Amino acid sequence: MTRRLSRTLGTLAVLTAALTTTGCTPGDDDATSAPPAPPETVEVTETVYGECVDGVATIVADDLDGPFDLGDCASVSIVGVDGSITLGEVEQLVLEGDRNTVVVADVGRVAFGGNGNTVEHGGDEPEVVDEGDDNTVTPTG
Repeated sequence: MTRRLSRTLGTLAVLTAALTTTGCTPGDDDATSAPPAPPETVEVTETVYGECVDGVATIVADDLDGPFDLGDCASVSIVGVDGSITLGEVEQLVLEGDRNTVVVADVGRVAFGGNGNTVEHGGDEPEVVDEGDDNTVTPTG
Protein backbone atom coordinates (compact mmCIF):
# COMPACT_ATOMS: atom_id res chain seq x y z
CA MET A 1 0.00 0.00 0.00
CA THR A 2 2.83 2.43 0.84
CA ARG A 3 4.52 1.63 -2.46
CA ARG A 4 1.31 2.33 -4.47
CA LEU A 5 0.73 5.62 -2.60
CA SER A 6 4.34 6.63 -3.19
CA ARG A 7 4.06 5.88 -6.93
CA THR A 8 0.74 7.79 -7.18
CA LEU A 9 2.21 10.82 -5.41
CA GLY A 10 5.27 10.68 -7.66
CA THR A 11 3.13 10.56 -10.81
CA LEU A 12 1.00 13.43 -9.51
CA ALA A 13 4.12 15.51 -8.83
CA VAL A 14 5.44 14.92 -12.37
CA LEU A 15 2.08 15.89 -13.93
CA THR A 16 1.86 19.01 -11.80
CA ALA A 17 5.38 20.06 -12.79
CA ALA A 18 4.62 19.45 -16.46
CA LEU A 19 1.46 21.50 -16.37
CA THR A 20 3.04 24.45 -14.57
CA THR A 21 6.00 24.69 -16.95
CA THR A 22 4.05 24.59 -20.22
CA GLY A 23 2.82 28.19 -19.89
CA CYS A 24 -0.83 27.38 -20.55
CA THR A 25 -1.36 30.51 -22.61
CA PRO A 26 -3.39 30.43 -25.80
CA GLY A 27 -1.41 30.35 -29.01
CA ASP A 28 2.00 29.54 -27.46
CA ASP A 29 2.07 26.03 -28.90
CA ASP A 30 0.71 26.88 -32.38
CA ALA A 31 3.23 28.99 -34.31
CA THR A 32 1.17 28.76 -37.50
CA SER A 33 -2.00 30.37 -36.12
CA ALA A 34 -3.17 33.61 -37.74
CA PRO A 35 -2.65 36.88 -35.89
CA PRO A 36 -5.70 38.21 -34.04
CA ALA A 37 -8.11 40.34 -36.04
CA PRO A 38 -7.65 44.09 -35.60
CA PRO A 39 -10.16 45.82 -33.33
CA GLU A 40 -13.36 47.00 -34.97
CA THR A 41 -13.07 50.54 -36.27
CA VAL A 42 -15.53 52.99 -34.74
CA GLU A 43 -16.27 56.22 -36.54
CA VAL A 44 -16.22 59.23 -34.23
CA THR A 45 -18.39 62.13 -35.26
CA GLU A 46 -18.17 65.67 -34.06
CA THR A 47 -21.15 67.02 -32.13
CA VAL A 48 -22.93 69.72 -34.09
CA TYR A 49 -24.75 72.32 -32.01
CA GLY A 50 -27.81 74.25 -33.11
CA GLU A 51 -28.67 71.93 -36.03
CA CYS A 52 -30.79 68.81 -36.39
CA VAL A 53 -28.51 66.03 -37.63
CA ASP A 54 -30.01 62.57 -38.14
CA GLY A 55 -33.02 63.54 -36.03
CA VAL A 56 -30.98 64.78 -33.05
CA ALA A 57 -30.19 68.36 -32.00
CA THR A 58 -28.32 69.89 -29.08
CA ILE A 59 -28.79 73.59 -28.44
CA VAL A 60 -26.46 75.49 -26.12
CA ALA A 61 -28.64 78.31 -24.78
CA ASP A 62 -25.61 80.20 -23.44
CA ASP A 63 -24.32 80.64 -27.01
CA LEU A 64 -27.49 82.16 -28.46
CA ASP A 65 -27.58 85.81 -29.51
CA GLY A 66 -31.35 86.27 -29.17
CA PRO A 67 -34.28 84.05 -30.13
CA PHE A 68 -33.44 80.78 -31.90
CA ASP A 69 -35.66 78.81 -34.30
CA LEU A 70 -34.83 75.19 -35.11
CA GLY A 71 -37.90 73.68 -36.81
CA ASP A 72 -38.81 69.96 -36.74
CA CYS A 73 -36.41 67.48 -35.08
CA ALA A 74 -37.14 64.13 -33.41
CA SER A 75 -34.98 64.65 -30.30
CA VAL A 76 -33.88 68.04 -28.96
CA SER A 77 -31.68 68.66 -25.92
CA ILE A 78 -31.25 72.17 -24.54
CA VAL A 79 -28.36 72.90 -22.21
CA GLY A 80 -27.38 76.22 -20.68
CA VAL A 81 -29.39 79.13 -19.36
CA ASP A 82 -31.72 81.93 -20.44
CA GLY A 83 -32.47 80.75 -23.98
CA SER A 84 -35.52 81.68 -26.04
CA ILE A 85 -36.13 78.83 -28.48
CA THR A 86 -38.86 77.97 -30.99
CA LEU A 87 -39.20 74.40 -32.25
CA GLY A 88 -41.37 72.58 -34.76
CA GLU A 89 -42.58 69.03 -34.15
CA VAL A 90 -40.46 67.17 -31.57
CA GLU A 91 -40.82 63.65 -30.21
CA GLN A 92 -38.59 64.21 -27.15
CA LEU A 93 -37.48 67.49 -25.61
CA VAL A 94 -34.89 67.53 -22.80
CA LEU A 95 -34.09 70.72 -20.88
CA GLU A 96 -30.91 70.37 -18.85
CA GLY A 97 -30.39 74.06 -18.15
CA ASP A 98 -32.19 76.80 -16.25
CA ARG A 99 -34.60 79.62 -17.14
CA ASN A 100 -35.11 78.62 -20.78
CA THR A 101 -38.31 79.47 -22.63
CA VAL A 102 -39.32 77.04 -25.36
CA VAL A 103 -42.29 77.24 -27.71
CA VAL A 104 -42.82 73.94 -29.54
CA ALA A 105 -45.41 73.20 -32.25
CA ASP A 106 -46.00 69.66 -30.92
CA VAL A 107 -44.06 67.49 -28.48
CA GLY A 108 -44.54 63.92 -27.24
CA ARG A 109 -42.34 63.99 -24.13
CA VAL A 110 -40.66 66.73 -22.09
CA ALA A 111 -37.95 65.95 -19.54
CA PHE A 112 -36.56 68.56 -17.18
CA GLY A 113 -33.18 68.29 -15.48
CA GLY A 114 -32.92 71.98 -14.73
CA ASN A 115 -34.97 74.66 -12.97
CA GLY A 116 -37.28 77.52 -13.91
CA ASN A 117 -37.87 76.43 -17.52
CA THR A 118 -41.06 77.16 -19.45
CA VAL A 119 -42.41 75.05 -22.30
CA GLU A 120 -45.44 76.14 -24.32
CA HIS A 121 -46.74 73.46 -26.67
CA GLY A 122 -49.30 72.91 -29.40
CA GLY A 123 -50.98 69.57 -29.95
CA ASP A 124 -51.82 67.06 -27.21
CA GLU A 125 -50.52 67.25 -23.66
CA PRO A 126 -47.03 65.68 -23.60
CA GLU A 127 -45.67 63.18 -21.10
CA VAL A 128 -43.65 65.17 -18.55
CA VAL A 129 -40.71 64.01 -16.41
CA ASP A 130 -39.59 66.75 -14.03
CA GLU A 131 -36.39 66.22 -12.03
CA GLY A 132 -35.99 69.96 -11.38
CA ASP A 133 -37.93 72.77 -9.69
CA ASP A 134 -40.28 75.48 -10.92
CA ASN A 135 -40.65 74.14 -14.47
CA THR A 136 -43.92 74.63 -16.37
CA VAL A 137 -45.54 72.99 -19.39
CA THR A 138 -48.61 74.76 -20.79
CA PRO A 139 -50.60 74.63 -24.02
CA THR A 140 -50.20 77.57 -26.40
CA GLY A 141 -53.07 79.94 -27.08
